[in-house]
Amino acid sequence: MEQRYFENLDAFVLSGKFQKTKVPEHIMHRLIAFYRQKDIELLEKAILNFDLSTFPNTLDVRKICEEELLTSAIIHLMNTIFDDTKENSEANVCLSILCSLYNLMERCKVTVSREEIASLPSFTN
Repeated sequence: MEQRYFENLDAFVLSGKFQKTKVPEHIMHRLIAFYRQKDIELLEKAILNFDLSTFPNTLDVRKICEEELLTSAIIHLMNTIFDDTKENSEANVCLSILCSLYNLMERCKVTVSREEIASLPSFTN
């Protein structure tokens, strides 16, 4: 029943109708879990369309974004987290975003063994 309810909310969530609505914490957890299970692209779109400025577990959402490699959602989340604290400079916000993106890049690196490199054809003249 819950899944059907959330599916009916899809159009409203993804169109941004919840951007100015404070969704209760326990419902937000379930919505994020629902979208994570359903479709990662929809999860990213949903995160971009939620108001997470008062959500107490933004670090959990950030961890999910990093695990699922949702770069746009991470940038949105970091801007949301730091938006209300004007004493943080833009440089600190940018540094946090860059660190998160760097960590994502590091986790996505493809490792190549020496044998694989040695088996590459040589194109020297």
